[in-house]
Parts: sequence; structure tokens; C-alpha cells
Amino acid sequence: MCAVFKERDAPLKRERVAVLAGGGELPVHFLKKAAEKNIEAVVIGIKGEENPAAIKLASRYHKVKFSSITKIIGLLKKEKINKLVFLGYIRHTEVLKPGNLSLDLRAMKVLLRAADLRTAPLMNEIIKELEGEGIRVLPTTYLMEGLLAPAGAAGRVRPKGRALKDAEFSFKMASELARADIGQTVVVKNGVVVAAEAQEGTDECIRRGAKIAGPGFVAAKAARPKQDLRYDVPVIGIKTIKLLKELKAAGVVVQAGKTFLLDREEAVKTADRSRLFILGR
Repeated sequence: MCAVFKERDAPLKRERVAVLAGGGELPVHFLKKAAEKNIEAVVIGIKGEENPAAIKLASRYHKVKFSSITKIIGLLKKEKINKLVFLGYIRHTEVLKPGNLSLDLRAMKVLLRAADLRTAPLMNEIIKELEGEGIRVLPTTYLMEGLLAPAGAAGRVRPKGRALKDAEFSFKMASELARADIGQTVVVKNGVVVAAEAQEGTDECIRRGAKIAGPGFVAAKAARPKQDLRYDVPVIGIKTIKLLKELKAAGVVVQAGKTFLLDREEAVKTADRSRLFILGR
């Protein structure tokens, strides 16, 4: 009697991906999702935007200056990783500080090709440079589609009357701001834009708007009309919801399907307790 032995299947290679991580909680959420899927995630952290939780969750962690494109490409080649996802923010206030924009030769070439320093033209040229080295830039929604804001009210509170009109108007204005690649956030009260985000970030824009408008304002955050999901996808989380509560906002409008709503359960509970709406448009 002959025994028949089947050739053992070769072990599947574990998927590997790199994260170019800025500040905020988005990189941490991605790393948790990657761990759930048994995907090895190597983090290249932007100097000055380090998140201790991301460092802890990364299989390996490297730190670079945001303008060191040559070093970023070198690290990816050393790690033998050809997939990269951009997550987290780089504070524009840091970019504009004297001495912080020290570019390597590759970054200088990218900057010369870009029409200006706005996010979209600059990121498009960075992606072209990476793709030229065989590096594929994944959408920021990779593994995280479930964290995008749904359409409609996220909680029990729904805008009515003046608040509903302000919600509609503020979202329209935020969309126009994003179309111009200036910012993503506006603050509105009684049909008047009282603050528009430039380089200060969402929370600072909201603080400035609240100081002018007082209680009952509406904040809105929108993506570009043809948002490239590989970079700068809008994000809102519990920190911003708590700020809106503190400043006595009526609510916030975000773009459904194109805005990350992080820590959704806690954010919605906080908003409901404060009679504050979170609306996906």
C-alpha cells in the first residue's frame, strides 16, 4: 500500500504596509485595524508630531523630518515595503516657522514642480515622486471605511429651524473653502460666516468663531469636490466634539462618506448629552 503525501502549502506571506504618520489619532486607529487583520505596519513618524500610542503599536518605528523625501524613500526600500498610507496631520504653523522648511534635493525638485504650497498640488507631486520609485500610495480609507461618517444625524439630536438653515449654509461654505484648497472648516451663526479655516486647524478655527459668535453657532467640515482619498481626508473626533460642547455650539456638519468620525460611540454620546447635533451631508 502506497502512502500519498500532499505537498504542504507554502506559508502565506504576511502583508506589510508603511504609514507616514503625522499628528492626531488617525494613525493609531489604522494601526489597530492593521493588527486585527494581521497586517504588519511599519511607521515612519514625522518629527514633532509623534504619538506615543502609534510608536507602541508599530512593528517598527522610524522618525524623519517631513521634508526628507529621500530618507523616506530610503527607509521604504530598506524595509522592502512598496505600499504607503498617509495618515495624520502636519501643523502648517510648524511648516512655516523659519528653518523648518529645510529641504533635501529631492524635496526641492518636488517643490519646484508644484504650482504652489497648497496641499493638493504639493501632495500630488510627492505622490508622483514616490510612484516613480515603485511605491504605491494607498487611500487613507484603506482598512478604515467603517470609520467614515454616515449620512444623516449620527445621534438623537437633529437640527431644526435656524440651526438647520445654518447647517445647510455652513456646509455649502465649507465646500467652497475646500474647493479653493484653503481649509476645510467654517463657523456660521444666523446665516453669517464668522470664521473660516486657513492654516490654524479645525479646533483653532472653531475657537475663533465661537469667540465672535457666542453660543448657538454651527461648525461645518467638508472635503474637496473631487477629494483625492490618498491625502488630507477630513477628520473629526471626540476632542473636537468636546470642544463644541464647551463652547456651546448648536452642532457640526461633516461630509458623509468622506470624513472620518473617530471614536463615534463616545462622540455621539457626548453630543446627545449636550443637545448637540452631528450631521452627515
